[in-house]
Formats: sequence, structure tokens, C-alpha cells
Amino acid sequence: MSEPIMKFEILINREKVSHMTAPNGKVTVIPFTGFYESALFRGKILPGAADVQVTNAAGIRHMCAKYMFEGEDAEGKPCHLFVENNGYFEPGSRPKPFHAYPTFMTDSPSLHQKLAKAVYRAEGHSTPEGVEIRIFDAESAIEPEPVKESFNEEDLLPLLNAFAEGKEEDTKKALALSKKASSHQKIQQVVLFSQADGKVINIKEKINEAVLAALIHTLPQSANILFIIFDNRELSALFSMKDKVLDIPHDTLPIFQEALLKSEKDNVFAMPLMRYKQWNLTK
Repeated sequence: MSEPIMKFEILINREKVSHMTAPNGKVTVIPFTGFYESALFRGKILPGAADVQVTNAAGIRHMCAKYMFEGEDAEGKPCHLFVENNGYFEPGSRPKPFHAYPTFMTDSPSLHQKLAKAVYRAEGHSTPEGVEIRIFDAESAIEPEPVKESFNEEDLLPLLNAFAEGKEEDTKKALALSKKASSHQKIQQVVLFSQADGKVINIKEKINEAVLAALIHTLPQSANILFIIFDNRELSALFSMKDKVLDIPHDTLPIFQEALLKSEKDNVFAMPLMRYKQWNLTK
């Protein structure tokens, strides 16, 4: 197992935690302080740090912690480090340790160079004072399994036929999502991770509204995720969870790694987000 590149000590005053229960969910706001000391950076968390946890009516909880350190970088220069840590948890669960996906901003050139990677993951380990957040380099920690990539007319035809014969309500939803995606930018490529037969359907041509709708329609039945790449190289995706298709904007894609990692049996799709470079999907 890889070693964490950073460990943040989070200190929580339980008496200052706020709760609210509403007809459509719950909200918990957890203010905190903390510190971090290493050869890379040393500093303390400035006032205003909070972990906001929102549980929706379906029981899915979104955790978003935002905080800023003030301290010194490896060169001894004063600087700041901003952290945003996001995670999603299934109804009624919060794994121990919990997993989340952080992003960073810093005004230190040396620290920025260390943290300017695409994907990190975080583990939250409970302590008597609060939580220890361990940050890992997810790209180096996980070696994706090779996936056979293929596409031909035989792959697409069953999807189109299933879409044509599908329930009216389901096809309308797929068409609506297809129109939404198509109106954003011109689509250059789509990549469908098909769970049904363990392969990837990678389409660079013949992409129209009907084809995209057919691919979206198959998500709840046979796939985990559908990547959509636009002409401007912007990336978005659609993800199937509990028979619902969720729209995933580019800037929140790393959050959904948490959901993908939940399926230990699903070796093919354990980390599809780590395979961007294989299809040259990164900006």
C-alpha cells in the first residue's frame, strides 16, 4: 500500500457543530481548526473552515470540507494552501476510514509544483480530537487493468434496437439528457464503459442525438459510466447509480470515484477515471 503524501490534523469542537433536519433531507455543518507539519509545508488552518454535509431525500450524503492553511513552504517562504475535499456516501453509511477526493490551490510556486496533479484521494481516520486526513496520489497508487477497446456496427445496433423498443418514459429521459449534452458543445467522442460484456465502446464518428440517447438509455442496464468529449476538449459524463442516470460536470468528476470504488467485485470499472490518458481525454 502506498504511503500518504500529506497528513492533516483536523481538530473539532463538538459543541459548535450545527444540525438541521428538513422534509427533503438533513444538513450538518462542522467547523474545525487544525494544523499540518512536514518538510513539504507547515502551517495552521485559518478561521472559517467547515465541513458541510448534506443528505438528500434519497439518503445520499455529500460531504464538502473547505479550509485554508497559513504557513511556510519547503523554502521557508510564507504561503497559503487551500483545500477542498469532497465525498459521497451511500444511504446510512460512512465507511471507516471514509474516502473523499481533494483539490488544492496554493500561492507557493514550489508547493504548487508538488500538488499540480490531476487526481488525489483522501482517507479520514478518526482521532480523539477529530480526524486525521491522509492524502494519497491516486494516479501512482492504482494501476488500471487493461481494457479491450472496440467498436463496430454490431456493437451499436443492439443499443439502437433496445432504445427503439424501450419504455416511453425511459426513452424520453434519455432523449432529454441527449439534447442537453448536444446543446452544450459539438460532441467529438463518446466512451461507454459497458458492464454487460466487459468492454469499452469508443465512438468517434456517427455521433448524433439518437445514438447518444441510445447509449444513455443502456446505462442503467449494462454500464457504469459514459464519457462525453466535446470539440473544445471539455469532458463531462453520465453515471448510472441505483437505476438513475446522473449528470456529472467536468469539475466534479473526481468526486464520483468514491461511488465507483464501492464495487469491489467490479474489477473492470474500479477506476475508469484513471484511464483518461488511454483515450487522450485530458485537456
